[in-house]
Amino acid sequence: MVSTRWKGLLRLSLVFCPIGLSPVVTRLAEEFSGSADNLIDIGHFVPRDQIDQTYIGGAYYVYPEGQSASDTLHALRIAMVRKARVAVGRVKIGDRDHSVLIEPYDAGLIMSLLHTEDERAAAEFTQRAETDIPGEMTETAEDIISRFAGDFDHTWLTL
Repeated sequence: MVSTRWKGLLRLSLVFCPIGLSPVVTRLAEEFSGSADNLIDIGHFVPRDQIDQTYIGGAYYVYPEGQSASDTLHALRIAMVRKARVAVGRVKIGDRDHSVLIEPYDAGLIMSLLHTEDERAAAEFTQRAETDIPGEMTETAEDIISRFAGDFDHTWLTL
């Protein structure tokens, strides 16, 4: 049995599903506290590519609480994959309301907190046409990338 730090309900229209959340990264565990309002309320289903990566914050695994909840979450995951949609909703963690993204992950679901527009710093990149960059420089960069190309290995993250 998985140990969860937050228990509550996932609401999808008229369907309520008991769930638990467990932080993907352990330092996120401090945000959790008990609340009578432990409800994740799904409001929209959108294409994943419409959510810019700069909106996405801390992530939590979504675990079912019981067999009926397991069936509900798996049905939701399958439907989201088939429809190529992810869920956007609201949740209260600690004393703060958050917008959240819920999406299929492996054989389950993962929930990520979404930053508001005010929380995001604006990008200040200078736009450059590809033709402004010498072709040899781009070719050299491509050669370097090819030499170091490979599959991701999580052990690289160990400091």
